[in-house]
Amino acid sequence: MWALAESLQARGITTIPATSVEEAEAILATFQPDLALLIVNCAFERACMFARQLRRQYQFLKVIGITSRGSRCRKCARLLIATLSDPEDRAPDRLQQCVELICILTDRSGLGGAW
Repeated sequence: MWALAESLQARGITTIPATSVEEAEAILATFQPDLALLIVNCAFERACMFARQLRRQYQFLKVIGITSRGSRCRKCARLLIATLSDPEDRAPDRLQQCVELICILTDRSGLGGAW
């Protein structure tokens, strides 16, 4: 996640990385950013519930899920506009492809704001 956040920031995209749902909630409560995209690790406890809550709060929020090998997130699958795979997408060559995908998805959606 950190490498993805750094790569997106290098492209001029503001990111707000967090290591847990609780940390993300605290950051959002403190800074109250205008969110356009949420990239959520589906392996995190409460990740799907968090994504659903934010979708209610931010009507046009787009959600990308990071799923683990061999698993699919069924709880929030309908919320996701795309999925990334862990650990496959951690490789340096795949990381840049993921950044490109995110940039394409956000450009098409006309998204701005923080992620």
